[in-house]
Amino acid sequence: MASVALLVLLGCVLLFVSTSVAEMVYCYQEIDPMTGHCKNLIGKDIERSDCCMNMNYSVKLNPEDTCKSCRASLRYSVWGEWSPWSGCTVSCKEGVQQRRRLCLGQRACRGEKLEARSCTDQACCPGGGGWAEWAGWSRCSVTCSSGTRERVRVCGNPTPTCGGVCVGNSRHSERCDTQQVCPTHGAWGSWGSWANCGGSCQTPRNVPVRSRFRQCNSPAPSSAPPGHPCPGVSSEPSSCSFLPPCPVDGGWGSWSPYSQCPVTCGMGLASRHRACNHPAPVHGGRACEGQGTSEKPCNTGVPCEVDGVWSEWRSWTVCEHPVNHNRVIHCKERSGRQSRRRDCMGLEMGAEPCEGGTGYMTRACYNVDGCVYNDKGNWTQWSQWGLCHPPCGPDSRRSRERICEPQHPPYRLMDGYQVKNILHFWGDPIFECDEISGEKHLLKESLPCHNVPDCD
Repeated sequence: MASVALLVLLGCVLLFVSTSVAEMVYCYQEIDPMTGHCKNLIGKDIERSDCCMNMNYSVKLNPEDTCKSCRASLRYSVWGEWSPWSGCTVSCKEGVQQRRRLCLGQRACRGEKLEARSCTDQACCPGGGGWAEWAGWSRCSVTCSSGTRERVRVCGNPTPTCGGVCVGNSRHSERCDTQQVCPTHGAWGSWGSWANCGGSCQTPRNVPVRSRFRQCNSPAPSSAPPGHPCPGVSSEPSSCSFLPPCPVDGGWGSWSPYSQCPVTCGMGLASRHRACNHPAPVHGGRACEGQGTSEKPCNTGVPCEVDGVWSEWRSWTVCEHPVNHNRVIHCKERSGRQSRRRDCMGLEMGAEPCEGGTGYMTRACYNVDGCVYNDKGNWTQWSQWGLCHPPCGPDSRRSRERICEPQHPPYRLMDGYQVKNILHFWGDPIFECDEISGEKHLLKESLPCHNVPDCD
């Protein structure tokens, strides 16, 4: 019995040790919304709980693992920021741009993670032109010996369109011979290299001298007919006064203490510095090898608060009398009141209250639900072209629409609940517009999106 009890106790100890081992991760400051890759490594072998004190950080179990946002542990989900729009898929005519966002949290997010829109960098594609016939040859470039002559042609048969060009050269040259002998005057060849100075540095008492040479052979003067010799000298001396003093190589000074952690919550990177000044390199001496800055992970031990996030607005409530809900205002020139709400999500994580607005909104309204309008409605102008759906693949299209809007009765502002000069009509009245293309309420027009990338 004692051995059995010992085995049970040992098992409990091992279970406690195994369940209390911290999960060590690679900790990063960002996650790329376009690729889902982790960016800006803080450090490795860091406890997940320490890294995820800042919910904007992300983690990997190993360098080849998928990047995971710290917000994936939250009980609610929010969309990350949209990535910038990508470049247009084609450089001319119509293509598309795409952008992406990541869903952060345990639950699926409502909405699209990929969007596409039509784009046109240049309305037409360059069209190549054709060359006209070559013009006649020019005169030979010299009056004796051999020279060159050239001819030209014009890119205009046909003329290129939309910035296009003709393929090939507009000029053509060839050698021409005058059948006349020219005298050859002498010309110097290039100077040779400077001779060595005899040392790599100088002293005040010894400044070396160097020389260089050239030959009269580029070309040499002719004898029949006689040409002129080269003017000037064939050698040139020069002082080596440009040589530097002997160099001094640099050496590192001492490291400074590590800085305080640059963040007020979660993990950060502390840094220290050293200067190449012990001694400083002078006179061309080698700079210090290595880095002048060193970083290491630091932990404030303070969890970062998660910002509260507004949910989507719920639908407006029924438009009713603001005081007596049993009082009928349906289809009457009498204003009522309605409201809608939204929630500030994430407060259970110790978040700051949501910024930018309130969770409750009211407005004055007229209840026109099901009311019959005898007057014809008005067609709106065409809307802007919408996004491309689906945002990838071969069957993507974009659309726009015109909506039949009712001609509401000339209601006047009734009471203090009504916002001045703004009338809110609630509900779906019964009406129609003059028929266009067989439609009386909604006109839609769609076009295919071109050059859309394949889906991943």
